[in-house]
Amino acid sequence: MLLKGSRDHGNGHEWLYLEGLTFGGQTALLSLCLHFGQLEQASWSVQLPDAPMDGGWPARKAIDEEIAFVRRTLEEGGFHLSDGSLKFEWGELWSGFDAKGFLASSGLRYRT
Repeated sequence: MLLKGSRDHGNGHEWLYLEGLTFGGQTALLSLCLHFGQLEQASWSVQLPDAPMDGGWPARKAIDEEIAFVRRTLEEGGFHLSDGSLKFEWGELWSGFDAKGFLASSGLRYRT
């Protein structure tokens, strides 16, 4: 079963959380953001083996390794994120450090 859960914010935004996926051969989780039923954003995280943890959370080293892995995998697919993002006419692809959440943040956002 792919659907792990969902969260309806009651303001037109709903998040769907999927598991049992891979990205670049590694276990991955996918979150889909729908706005009034229309896909607005897809973001993912990759669970690298032996990622260093700090109190049950990924250590900064693990976060940096995940970002590097995601960027390498995207590059292999022809997507070069020179400054951590790649802008298109229809949206943006990104992978970088989210200081507020202290986590690796990777995804695809459609322009609305």
